[in-house]
Amino acid sequence: MIETISDEQRRGRKKHRCDNCHGPIPPGTTYSYGYFKDGGDHWSFRSHLDCKAMAEADFAMMPNDYWEGIPALVDNDGLLEELDSWRGRFPHVVCRIELHEQLWEARNPA
Repeated sequence: MIETISDEQRRGRKKHRCDNCHGPIPPGTTYSYGYFKDGGDHWSFRSHLDCKAMAEADFAMMPNDYWEGIPALVDNDGLLEELDSWRGRFPHVVCRIELHEQLWEARNPA
């Protein structure tokens, strides 16, 4: 079972990467920081505030028997097909995810 050790907002002193959209979090930006534990595994998770809000909204719409924890937005394959439905509520997040997908496809041609 995943245990939350820390869940807070921080102001970045250096550049970080959002674990939800994989976009940059520039220095001086307030972002969400979480530190988690599952058995012997520990990890941190940084996210833009709007990415975290969208991930939570998406997770709230999933069936109750879904796996523990909120999946990162870019790891949720079903979400990529529904981006247009999120565009009105989270336009910046949708743009960052689309940019991530375009850069991924450019680096990994079929």
